[in-house]
Amino acid sequence: MTIYVTSDLHFSHENILKHQPNRKFDSIEEMNEGIVEEWNSVATSKDTIYILGDVAFLGSNFITATLLARLNGTIKVVPGNHDYDLWKVQNYFKVLRHDKVTKKDTFEILPPIFELKYRKHKIVMCHYPMESWNGSCREIRSELNGVKKSSIMLHGHNHGKNTPCPFRMDVGMDATGRVLTPLDNIIDSFYPSKLK
Repeated sequence: MTIYVTSDLHFSHENILKHQPNRKFDSIEEMNEGIVEEWNSVATSKDTIYILGDVAFLGSNFITATLLARLNGTIKVVPGNHDYDLWKVQNYFKVLRHDKVTKKDTFEILPPIFELKYRKHKIVMCHYPMESWNGSCREIRSELNGVKKSSIMLHGHNHGKNTPCPFRMDVGMDATGRVLTPLDNIIDSFYPSKLK
């Protein structure tokens, strides 16, 4: 099982193609299908994916749920500023893709700030970037090579246009250039191999 993170998919958002020129699609329908295709070429049904907000932009909740139901993996959403009707999307999703065998829901709405403990690291997830977050000031001097260790803050919202900050990363698809980023790769990018 692999854990992936992403943000700012903006399914069905008409203007996103104008505002984000790195999205090389001719139409919203092509973009929606491109996101689904790339997602499913990476994630399997056994993976867990955290979407850090802005799943879609207005539009039909049923269409959004239909697109999400086609995606591989268990989807956990930290809501963003465009996720007005996420609970309606969740209701449609449950009808479209509830696992009848395990009775397990594969779509979950999380709190606006969510913390995950993974590989001995605290991962703080929110749609919005933070200057300070739980554990960000608690840097621990490592005995291995003097590298400071901190919790990691993952976010979206800025579409890659934010001021750099230690131990913070914009994981949105416009910032990373891909739909899904493995959480292991993010941790590895912050810490040398001896501190993993």
